[in-house]
Amino acid sequence: MDKYKKGRRIHWRHWVVGEVYFLEGETEPFILVHKPTCASKRNVVQLYLTGARASTTKTYLFEAILEEENNMTKLYEFFLDGTKVYGSKLAKDSAGNWVMEVKGQGQVVSVPAGSVEEVMPYTIGVKFESSGQTYSYTYEKDLAKVGDLFVIDAPSGRAIVQVVGVDTKSRAATKEFKPLGKLKLDT
Repeated sequence: MDKYKKGRRIHWRHWVVGEVYFLEGETEPFILVHKPTCASKRNVVQLYLTGARASTTKTYLFEAILEEENNMTKLYEFFLDGTKVYGSKLAKDSAGNWVMEVKGQGQVVSVPAGSVEEVMPYTIGVKFESSGQTYSYTYEKDLAKVGDLFVIDAPSGRAIVQVVGVDTKSRAATKEFKPLGKLKLDT
């Protein structure tokens, strides 16, 4: 079973169904099964990695981060002498910088950890109006903004969805967002 460590505190508005979290004061991670639809109903439905299910009321959860992720298989982007380059993380040096191998050059450099960003597909958070559930999808950058309404074909039939997050960098996004059309509301 994967080992997780507790990351930053996340407000309920930013929770993503399908992501792994911790409750405050607990050491066992869980998958978020249900996200509350409003502040007065902050009921959290959890599916623990052991298979147990639970429910509680919370405002904040803590993100779960894989402790032993293999950073060698991930691609990162960073700037080297003012030029954007890509590379793999090899290690951390004694100053806490990341030791990176630059792709295509074989050059090994040390860069501040905060200046390195993992290369990920562009993702958006989409809330289904009928159920209130939020899911992550891959999508093209700048084609959607928060608040946009779309019609899509869903397993249960046609559905209206609202974009609730853009550039979410979610690992939970496994499908491409394929809207049938965008709804335009007269104001």
